[in-house]
Amino acid sequence: MGLDRLSRQVGVAWFLLGLALFGCLPARAEESASAREYAVKAAFILQMVRYVEWPAPGDADAEGDFVVGVLGEDPFGRTIDTLAGRSTPAGQTIQVVRFARLQDVTDCRILFIARSESRRLARVASRLGRRPILLLGDTRGFAERGVHVNFYLSGDRVRFEINLEAARRAGLEISAKLLRLARIVVEPET
Repeated sequence: MGLDRLSRQVGVAWFLLGLALFGCLPARAEESASAREYAVKAAFILQMVRYVEWPAPGDADAEGDFVVGVLGEDPFGRTIDTLAGRSTPAGQTIQVVRFARLQDVTDCRILFIARSESRRLARVASRLGRRPILLLGDTRGFAERGVHVNFYLSGDRVRFEINLEAARRAGLEISAKLLRLARIVVEPET
């Protein structure tokens, strides 16, 4: 077994261990596939906090909560609320905030852009794309349109793709460990 393959398997094992430790997987088999899917995505979001570096915050930001936002029609339901109150590696408390409109988005470190925002994605990316906010989604084509991390299903597994150039424009550094697990996406030339 090659070193690269072993490294990838170890990374996947860490993510799965994180899922189990944080109790994000639904307990009952009768829960819907969608609920399980979004439980896994919420767990991935929590784990990604450990593998992304944001620019050094100002003094006021360093003492505040680590805000994870959801823009648009929330597909997570209460599942993402399991993140609230947990701590980041830097010791900040995670707070989950829902935003109905782009104008409502305040300072946050991670913003999940719901499928309901597809038609407005160009405006969202234009307004927030260069701010140090990790933009996430789970809609086909989002990564090519400026979202930094986009979840997708491969069979019955949640995978993710990363638009590394868009993340760098926002001043975000994504760990090589996370990049090895992702499909890298490039924006089409305009």
